[in-house]
Formats: sequence, C-alpha cells, structure tokens
Amino acid sequence: MKRSISVKIILNIILILLLLGFASTLWIQYTLRTNLETSLKEKGILISNQISISSVESMITGNKTDLRKILDENKSSIKDISYIFITDESNNVFMHTFEKGFPLQLLWVNIIDQNQRHGIKLISIDGENIYDVVVPIKVDNFMIGSTHVGISLDLIKESINRLRLQSTLTVLLLVLIGIFLTFRLAQGIIKPIRELNLITENITETEDLNTPVLIKSGDEMEVLANSFDRMREKLKLSRENIEKTVDERTYELKLEIREREKKEEKLNKVANELKNAYKELESSQLAALNIMEDLSNAKLELESDKLKLIEQQKELKKVNEELDNFVYIASHDLRAPLRGISSYASFLAEDCQEILGTDEKKYLEQIQESAKRMDTLLNDLLTLSRVSRIKNPYSEADINVILHDIMENLKFEIEHYKIKISVREKIPQIYCDKIKISQVFSNLIDNAIKFSTKENDEPKIDIGFEEKKNHFEFWVEDNGIGISEEFYTKIFEPFTKLHPQQVYKGTGVGLNIVKKIIEEHGGKIWVDSTIGKGTVFYFTIP
Repeated sequence: MKRSISVKIILNIILILLLLGFASTLWIQYTLRTNLETSLKEKGILISNQISISSVESMITGNKTDLRKILDENKSSIKDISYIFITDESNNVFMHTFEKGFPLQLLWVNIIDQNQRHGIKLISIDGENIYDVVVPIKVDNFMIGSTHVGISLDLIKESINRLRLQSTLTVLLLVLIGIFLTFRLAQGIIKPIRELNLITENITETEDLNTPVLIKSGDEMEVLANSFDRMREKLKLSRENIEKTVDERTYELKLEIREREKKEEKLNKVANELKNAYKELESSQLAALNIMEDLSNAKLELESDKLKLIEQQKELKKVNEELDNFVYIASHDLRAPLRGISSYASFLAEDCQEILGTDEKKYLEQIQESAKRMDTLLNDLLTLSRVSRIKNPYSEADINVILHDIMENLKFEIEHYKIKISVREKIPQIYCDKIKISQVFSNLIDNAIKFSTKENDEPKIDIGFEEKKNHFEFWVEDNGIGISEEFYTKIFEPFTKLHPQQVYKGTGVGLNIVKKIIEEHGGKIWVDSTIGKGTVFYFTIP
C-alpha cells in the first residue's frame, strides 16, 4: 500500500507535466498560426493598395500592357501571391493572372463598395486555402474598379508543421527532466514518511505512548517527527488526566445515586398528596357542572340574538331594495320631463327653422344639450347610489377578458382617433366583483381617451400591472393634457370637473365611483401626472 501511494504521487506529477506540455504546444501553435494569418492579411492589404494606386492611370487610359506588367511583376516577385485580378466599376474582369482561364465564381465571393477601405474573405480553390483581399481603385473618391489579391496559406501549414515537431521534441525533453526530478524528490520525501508511518502503526497496535519518535533527516520531515513526538507526549498526559477524571467522576456518580434515592422518596410523598387532591377535585366537579349549565343558558341567548340579527339583515336588504326602486322611479320620473323638453326643443328647431333667428336656434341647442347633460347626470347618480349598496358575488375574474370586452365597446373611438393602446402580457386573474372591476377599467380607459385625443396627433394608452408582496398594482397611463398636483385628491370627489363642459363633457362622478369600488375591494387609488405630458392612475387589489 505504501509503495502504491508513492507510485500514485509520481504518476500524478508526470500526468500534470504531460498535460502542461501538451497545452503549451497547442498554445504556441495557435499563437503562431494567428500571428501568421494576421501578417498575411496585412501583407495582402499592402500589396492590393500598391497595385490599386499603380493601376489608376492604366484603368483610366485603358492601357492593358502597363497593367499586365504591374500584375506580372507583383505575382512573380512575391511567392505568397496565388493570383491577382482587377475588375471595373461594373464588377467585370479587366485583367487577371490566371493561366487556365478566370474562375467566374471569384467575381461574387468578395464584393465591396466605395465606402469600404478593403475586404478579406477565406476561400478555397482546387483544395488550396486562400485569403482573397480586395481594395477599391478610386479617382477623386469615386470607385472605378477594385483589385483582388489571393494570398496562399500553404506557408502557414509548413511553418506550423515545423513548429509542431520542434515544440513536441522540446516538451518531451522537459517531461523527461521533470520525471527524473520527480523520482529524486519522491525518494527524499517518501522514505521519512514510511518511517513515521511504521512508528504510528506501532503506537496504534500497542497503545504504547512511552516510545519516542526519532527521525534525523535534517529537513521538514524531522520537524514533522518532532511535532508528532510532542503530540505523543500530550496524548500521554491527556490519557493520565482522563483516567484521573474518570475515577473522580465515578465517585461523584455514586453520590448522585444516593441523592436520587432521597428524591424518589420525596416524589412518592408528593404522589400521595396528589391522590388526596384528586379526591377533592372530584368533589369540585359538581360546581363545574353548574357553571356549564349557566354557559348553556348564555348560548341560548346568543342564538336568540343571532336570529334577531338575521331578521335585521333581511329588513336592511328589503330597505335597500325599496331604496333602489325609489331611486329608479325617481330617475325615471325626472327623465320623463327631460325627454319632453328635449323633444319639444327638437320640434321647435325643425318646425320653426325658417322663422327662428340665430340666437333662438342657439337657445334651443343649449336646451337640448342641457337635457342630455341632466340625463347623463341622472344615470351617474343612479350608478353612484348603487355602488356602495349593491354587493355582487366575488369570483375569479380574468382581467384579459374584461379588457378585451372594453376594447370592443370602445372600438369606434379607438379607430377614429387612431389611439395606440398597449396592454402588458400575462395580466393575472383576481378574486373580485367582476362587474364593478370592469366598470373601474372602463371609466379609467374612457377618461384616458377623452383627455388624450384632443389636440394630440399620436394618442397613447398603456395598461399594465405589477405583482407586489400582498396585492396586485394596476395602472392606466395616457399622454394627454395632464392634471395639476393640487387637484390629485379633489378629482376623486363627486361632481368635480376641472374643465368647462364645452371643452370636456362629463358629470364629474366617474372617478368617485371608481374610488368607492376600489375601497370596497380593500384597495386604494391614486394619481401621478405631469401637465402637458400625461397622467397615470394607479390602483391596488389585494
């Protein structure tokens, strides 16, 4: 086992050396290849630029003889060049160095415009990897053609192969040196460890802490052996102290046993006293039965009070129904003369149109408008009176469906004013009065349309939500006229209007209705606005 541990240590070190050598070889090869490729690209760009500059005059005059001379001299003088060809402004081949004919596919491999300084593409021709480097030929910033130079990568392969062989031999040499040094180091470390292991096994088997640990190696192992010997001395002293403590504790336990026997005698005495107390408790149970009888009578009285409360709730429901009927009848009776006033005004406007003056027609229009306003006000009052009294059943409501229905009802206004409405995805279902919550969203969206479409070419409405710790927070945002901060609280009061009826129609009851509904659900509503930029109404639902 000792020898296998030594072998493992040596093998692990050798493996680490091999891995480091292999990684170093790969890194050197990668670095060389990258540097060579970068050098070739820069070389290709330099050559292409020189040819482009030299070719300007020949391209303008059409002198193909001088141009052929320029291409042949560059190709013959630089062994990395695989080909050179020049195209005109229409990407037609003007001159090339191919002996067997120009490969047409090269025309479309690497195309640049006059705004590019150069272009580089890696291509393959007949199994040879080539960098196609293209540079524009310009006259007064106008592109009259382009120069293509093919730079071969075969030299890189040869350089890398030579480096691979050299680096491999270097790494093998370093690994062999490392293995030799590892064996020497392992022999110097493992021998003292084996001696120390034999001593510790002897102490473990014989439990003899009197034999000293002696290793004279003159290095860290001697220090380790000395530390182990000090630990042996401490263990010896500790064992002596433990034996002494065990004897003392044994004597203390004997004393504790005697004390426990005395306590058991006292517990037996207490048990007898508890038996006597139990007999007394039995006699007191009769008194407890009398108390229970009194509680039964009190329970009967509570049941009677509960029945009275149920009767009162029924009467309250009946009163609410009668109040609803009264409000409806009163609203109906008030609307009848309003409809009459509106109808008579309409009749007068139609029958007496020829004899009425401009002022009289204006008065009749005002009468009709006032009648409509009164009818709208009666509707809002009827809604306001029912909000607090009518309790619809709560259920899981899908806000996405509610918003879809509202959008369908307001489809004409949305399309007419070209309103851009955005609704956040995955709006959750909430437990609520579906009818009243629908009324909340309808009133807020209707207000957003009203105050964002006047003198606004791009009205926008954003509807969203955020899930908080104990509630959902919803908002309806518009980019309308905005609200001054001094009116943030006042706008939720009934019959509050911040603008003349001629500018923005309404009764001033809608936001008060919304506030009552939100508070009935245990939430709150508030507003944040900037004059001229828009308004955001926030409300929460637990």
